Amino acid sequence: MEKNKFWEKFENFSKKYLFNKKVFLPVILGIFLFIIILGIIAYTNEKRTDKIQEVYINAFNKLKPVSDKMDNLNKERIGLAIKELEKTIDLPGNSSEKYIAYLNLADLYLKMNQKETALKYLSKAEEAPSDFLIKPMSMIMTGRIYMEDGKIDEAIEKFNYIIKKYEGYFKDTALYYRGICYEMKNDINMAISSYKMITENSIYNFEAKKNIEVIERLKNLEVK
Repeated sequence: MEKNKFWEKFENFSKKYLFNKKVFLPVILGIFLFIIILGIIAYTNEKRTDKIQEVYINAFNKLKPVSDKMDNLNKERIGLAIKELEKTIDLPGNSSEKYIAYLNLADLYLKMNQKETALKYLSKAEEAPSDFLIKPMSMIMTGRIYMEDGKIDEAIEKFNYIIKKYEGYFKDTALYYRGICYEMKNDINMAISSYKMITENSIYNFEAKKNIEVIERLKNLEVK
């Protein structure tokens, strides 16, 4: 009985709407137009994306030569700075300006990836009096260059000198890098010892504690 009622209602609905041209055709036309509109939107978005990518690529191509020019400009500026600093080191006597010039020259040559020349000027800067901060600064720079070149014992020697002669920032810096040196030599106990000597308020304290934590974890893994 309920089925008959359903089919009766469906038949009435079909006659009234589905088979009624005045209703059916506008509905179909509306659906067709909706599909066309969606297609147009999708096509427009795709074209817009392509256009954005094209603009981005063109902008990148335009910027690349500018970047190259900036690099060349920096090289030019470094060259001019080197000439001015060389005038300073040619002055007679051993003024503080000379030692500053040596350190700055070393830094500039490092930027130009000329380590040997940089080391030459750093060795000059290291001749500064002990109470002049250029001395420990230049020794730390030298130590770090040695580390990069795999000359670990020479680096440790530089850092040991600073640890013995200086306090505060320079000592903590030297202790931190000495710790890394000992890790590179696989001398874990000396590495931990160096890290633990760093003062609590040092900028290197957090990193030193992290390094100790990593070392301890690795030791535990080896035991297992």
